[in-house]
Amino acid sequence: LQLSPRTIASFLGEGGLKTATQVSSEDSNSISFIEISRSVAEKPINKLLKCVKEFYKLKDDVEIKFSKEGVINTNELLQRISMEKQAGLISEYDALKEWMYDADEEQVKEAYEKIQQDKMKQMQEAMMMQGGPMEGTPEGEL
Repeated sequence: LQLSPRTIASFLGEGGLKTATQVSSEDSNSISFIEISRSVAEKPINKLLKCVKEFYKLKDDVEIKFSKEGVINTNELLQRISMEKQAGLISEYDALKEWMYDADEEQVKEAYEKIQQDKMKQMQEAMMMQGGPMEGTPEGEL
């Protein structure tokens, strides 16, 4: 099954200590199994929901989207995203999208725009602290 006994119940784990690498490997295998199982189940469940919707002539769309909360190692995710970003493999927006793995496109876009606004505000405040021109005042006129 690719699931470690420890994933099913902590008392099923083998006695003895394991290295962080061994634990991470077991967790990785378990997470892969869970994600594969969810992806296999997601499409038929959504087709069934669509049929029910059409049968009852409902207007709203409904679909299953499994959360990754609890099955994702946030430290590993953050490290991977940081490395991809530093290497220029992904944009800041795509990095945020990966970090907000359960968010829809609109939520990611809102968060990205807020981050950009905060950055702009911080830059303006830094310029003010350095004695730069005040907002609305042409350079050279004070």
